Amino acid sequence: MQKGDSVLEIGPGQGALTKALVEIGAEVTVIEIDPDMQDVIGRDFPSVRVIDADASAVDVATLLDRSKQWKCLSNLPYNVGTKIIQNLLTSTLSFTGFTFMLQKEVGMRMLASQGDRVRGSLSNFVQAFGSVQKVCLVPPGAFFPPPNVDSIVIQITPFDQPVFSPCSLNSFEEVNRALFAQPRKAIRNSLKKNFSKEEVQILEEKSGVDFGLRPAHVSLSQVVDLVTALEEYIRKR
Repeated sequence: MQKGDSVLEIGPGQGALTKALVEIGAEVTVIEIDPDMQDVIGRDFPSVRVIDADASAVDVATLLDRSKQWKCLSNLPYNVGTKIIQNLLTSTLSFTGFTFMLQKEVGMRMLASQGDRVRGSLSNFVQAFGSVQKVCLVPPGAFFPPPNVDSIVIQITPFDQPVFSPCSLNSFEEVNRALFAQPRKAIRNSLKKNFSKEEVQILEEKSGVDFGLRPAHVSLSQVVDLVTALEEYIRKR
């Protein structure tokens, strides 16, 4: 982070992080839904643009300057943190990096590699859009009042385009969700719940993926192979 950077902060609260960003010389925009916190930021940091919006429900590209490259930082609320990250990753706005603090359990799922017990659809989704790194763990005692869970700081560096491109986001999400419909069973059983018998047969034949694998053991590149096979099938249908 350096002077002149265009920075989006989500949920600034009373402005602890905002203050540090302003002191660096960043051009800061915050999204805050709480009117009281909006007043605090507006009063204490007059150079900061305050946007009244729900970051879990709005496309930030409709709110910010599309001509700029943005960095995003946030101490994400635990209940909607995943939804906010998904919205940001799929936005058409140009982001060069994200730094999030969120619930440790959720962050570890985003970091989970092939074969990890906690790997799931969220792991594939986030890793399809960028490289994910752990920065540090944050114990409950770092907050007042302390929460009942540990926190983690992660960084996501976006790819130029998602790994499933040129296939569509809809196809990727459809396959990704279907894979984990029954996470303890072979993916053949999971896919049968969401696709026809013919579709499952085509996916198995065309993708080259072992349908006896459990979902957590399917690599992201194999998920992309499944998505590609699905779109080829749809085009020819």
